[in-house]
Amino acid sequence: MATADKTRCTYPLMKQVVTLAVLSALFGPLRATAQPMRIFLGDSGHPVIRGEAWVIADRWGAYPAVLVARVKNGKMELRSDVGFPQYWEQAFDYKLLLAVSNRPVQTWKSVLEDFGYGTPEAPEYLQRFSIIYLSSPLPKQGGGRDWQTALRKMGGTTRRGLILPRPVQRVIRLLYPDGKPLSAVSVPVSLYGSNQNHCGVAVGIPLRVFTTSAKGEIFVVATDSPLSLARP
Repeated sequence: MATADKTRCTYPLMKQVVTLAVLSALFGPLRATAQPMRIFLGDSGHPVIRGEAWVIADRWGAYPAVLVARVKNGKMELRSDVGFPQYWEQAFDYKLLLAVSNRPVQTWKSVLEDFGYGTPEAPEYLQRFSIIYLSSPLPKQGGGRDWQTALRKMGGTTRRGLILPRPVQRVIRLLYPDGKPLSAVSVPVSLYGSNQNHCGVAVGIPLRVFTTSAKGEIFVVATDSPLSLARP
């Protein structure tokens, strides 16, 4: 996978959340009755082949997700029959998850609701996609129905549509309190979702388990979404 500019960060030995945001504005609102929004990856010459947009409710220890739109050959089509499950309004806040692929993948039209995160592995419906974006929290008051606001912040625009940034390589260094590198240690890395649960543990979309180098570094290729790191 192609990578862009490197970002170097230094962290002490503890669970961390790395927050990086790309802010921009689309040229107009998304409407179910309008022409489908065009979605590209990296530049306007590379339309997203397949993709799905899910809204996740950040409830106490439960993170239900609802499919709100699909992307096919660069065109985003909004679902017109979106329904939200029981207790949806009890969430602290909401997030938009956008999963995309630059090659054809099998999609399951029957899967409209699932868990957003909180499981040992990424939900099965997400494992088909190679690139995942996870937004900053949306206000509780909107009930997640204003997810287009989060979409506008995930990329830049041209007259052709929304251009998502490609994943970048982040170099993260883990150190002991005395400054020595934490070497040869396995570190699970996820896209950060929430810590609203009984244990206060960060949950999200697992990426993979990395092993630190002699300098205590790991090299993570991911989108600009926040990350969480944890010791196994």
